[in-house]
Amino acid sequence: MQHHGLRTRILGAVILVALAVIFLPMLLNHRPENTAPLAELTERPASPPVQFSKIVVPAALSSENLSANTASTNVPSNKMDTMTVTWILQVASFSQAVNAQKLVTELQKLSFPAYVSHSTETNKPPIYRVYVGPYTRQEQATDVQKQLQKQAKLSGQIVQYNPLQP
Repeated sequence: MQHHGLRTRILGAVILVALAVIFLPMLLNHRPENTAPLAELTERPASPPVQFSKIVVPAALSSENLSANTASTNVPSNKMDTMTVTWILQVASFSQAVNAQKLVTELQKLSFPAYVSHSTETNKPPIYRVYVGPYTRQEQATDVQKQLQKQAKLSGQIVQYNPLQP
């Protein structure tokens, strides 16, 4: 019987020590000086700045010109919405806006619908990408890619065009 009573006392002591280890630091710990209670917080912290890309599309690419090409491929983006897939040629990327604009001017003189997409990321230098297009069919983009190679000695990369993503 003594053995059972001793075991109960030891178990009780262990439980009391465990509770003391858990709760005593919380009761005795003072609030650090650099933290303010929630009631003192009156202003909402400022949100980080959001940067958007600027896409300059030539006037020749009006919705009338794009709707003249009736053949298009629809790909569902979700169950409620569908979006027409269009294609563009990424011709070059530059770190200087002047160089990108020179290439755009040269391509427009050759009758290519060229434009510059300016994108920046936080803490990174800006990138100026030169595009030709958009085209409603991938075959059109492939044909223009061949013409671009012949006339301007440039080989562009065909990519899907999404006006919402730079």
